[in-house]
Amino acid sequence: MNSSMDQFVTPLTLENLLHHCTDRSSPHWEKGWREFLRLYKPAIYRNVTGYCYSWRLPRLKLQLSEVINDIVTEVLYYLCRNDFKALRNYHQFDNEKRFRAWLALVCNSCSTRYLQSHFTDSLSEDNLDDLRSTIVG
Repeated sequence: MNSSMDQFVTPLTLENLLHHCTDRSSPHWEKGWREFLRLYKPAIYRNVTGYCYSWRLPRLKLQLSEVINDIVTEVLYYLCRNDFKALRNYHQFDNEKRFRAWLALVCNSCSTRYLQSHFTDSLSEDNLDDLRSTIVG
């Protein structure tokens, strides 16, 4: 389904892309989301995967692909919930690297919440100390 009609003819600015993604009444809303996912979904997966590997839990590694997919879904939900509030509140459109850094923070925050809620019960106090040093250091 990747015909030329699915993509924008001219490259979009970050501001225009986020506007299309947050305005359901835009005639380009669906195309905007296809473009957003084309540009940023690989980075979201990389960030979430890296964060999951940093936890170094045997139980997590047994179900890593499912956990990563769940967290990526959580990231996308976070970006879309409350009428796209997170994306609407992002206003530093002049710097693509800054947006990617912000997106990485969103990924790390969603990953932390998910992993803490699903895996901290299996951590011993020693593992928690190791985890804290890994995250902080």
